[in-house]
Amino acid sequence: NLIEQVIINLLSNSGHALEHTANPEISLDVDVCDDSIIINISDNGPGIPNEIIGKIWQPFFTTKPKETGTGLGLHICKEIIESLNGTISYEVTDSPGAHFRIFIPKR
Repeated sequence: NLIEQVIINLLSNSGHALEHTANPEISLDVDVCDDSIIINISDNGPGIPNEIIGKIWQPFFTTKPKETGTGLGLHICKEIIESLNGTISYEVTDSPGAHFRIFIPKR
């Protein structure tokens, strides 16, 4: 249920980011390795500006209007993934959009 909550939050964020994007796309890829699970979630929206990437994990930081965002989603996602001894990161790439990677070790 915890991983589901993280994925739903990231997909919801992508959906909001894609509201004004022509031909919106969201991709979710899961790789299961011998000792870990890697989840990649990407979209082709505007992405996250470089100057705020370091702030996105902070509680109550949001770029959304007050009526649509609390600034807790990504912070909670990070807390959940870290409670599973994993990591979540925002990946800066040459592709447009936002790209998140989740790494969770198998138990």
